[in-house]
Amino acid sequence: MKSYLRFYGHLRKYNHNLEEHCQSIYILDINETTTVKDLYFILGIKETEVMIVDINGELVHQEATIKPESLVSFFPFVDGG
Repeated sequence: MKSYLRFYGHLRKYNHNLEEHCQSIYILDINETTTVKDLYFILGIKETEVMIVDINGELVHQEATIKPESLVSFFPFVDGG
């Protein structure tokens, strides 16, 4: 099953080895039981780096299951001086 991923800010470093679909959206094959937390493990993302995850524009928690053809977006904590 195909899922689409978008990374913002410094989280873009996790798009390595992913096929680009279009304009910074990447494709990842996952199974029907894959959760957001599973994506952290698959991609090597540290949970402490992510502030918000949404699926198709809806904010979700780590246990949310990703449906086929969904767009999962990862947003970092905002930092600056």
